[in-house]
Amino acid sequence: MKKKKSNQDKIDWLEEQIVRRIAVAQEKLAGKHEGVNVPTSLRQNRTWENEELGIEQIGSAGSFTTTHKTHGKAVKKLNDELIKLSQPAKKKYKPLSETVVELTIKNEALNDKLTKTANQFVAWQTEVDELRDMFQIAESSEQGLIESKRELQKELDEKDQIIKNLRLELIAERNKRNDSSHDSKITKVDFGGDKS
Repeated sequence: MKKKKSNQDKIDWLEEQIVRRIAVAQEKLAGKHEGVNVPTSLRQNRTWENEELGIEQIGSAGSFTTTHKTHGKAVKKLNDELIKLSQPAKKKYKPLSETVVELTIKNEALNDKLTKTANQFVAWQTEVDELRDMFQIAESSEQGLIESKRELQKELDEKDQIIKNLRLELIAERNKRNDSSHDSKITKVDFGGDKS
């Protein structure tokens, strides 16, 4: 049979739990217990348990208030610590001289990066301009070659026409000569290259 706790045992246990919660909250504020999530409301803190820290759930909500005549002052102190925990941590400021040195180093590093980036941009822009110029030269050379080809083709066509006309004149002239000598008429002259 389990022995019932006396009222004094219950009061002592509750007082111990409140003191332990205050200590954990203060330690958390001091930077300890980083992985521990301490509930910052009294209601949640009352039902919170953490075996490693010796925190047990408190069943009696009536005894865990800031107005309770026996435990009220301790609960009020815990509540004050929990309020501090719920506020954002104050930023730690460095001395101005350290900040200036750090910013100067960062600024120099950024300037170096900016200079390197600008130089790289100029190099790439120069390369792009050279490639653009080469492309325009190649394009105009191609256009020039196309024009030259057209002109040469036109000249060849004109010369072909002249050759055809000369052949026709030659055939006509031979036919005239042959008519006068009554020999056979020439209807075609083969110059060796034209098979048409």
